[in-house]
Amino acid sequence: CREKTKNFLRFGIEIENMEFFSVLKVAQEFNIPAGGVFCITNYTDENAHKEFIKNHQRAKDLLTKHVQKRIKELTKR
Repeated sequence: CREKTKNFLRFGIEIENMEFFSVLKVAQEFNIPAGGVFCITNYTDENAHKEFIKNHQRAKDLLTKHVQKRIKELTKR
């Protein structure tokens, strides 16, 4: 595990999302364009759950705002 962490950091990867990686692999298999937008709500430490609860609503608000903005941009085309 330490070696993976070192490699992530060496390549500038500070976060990961295993579930979204699965989505991308399926999209790749079926040649479907895919992308993602994420809000970091917590890190994996002893305060992870507490931080998630504290930041969850703000993350939802930011994602909603982003999606609404993108919809407006796409409907102007």
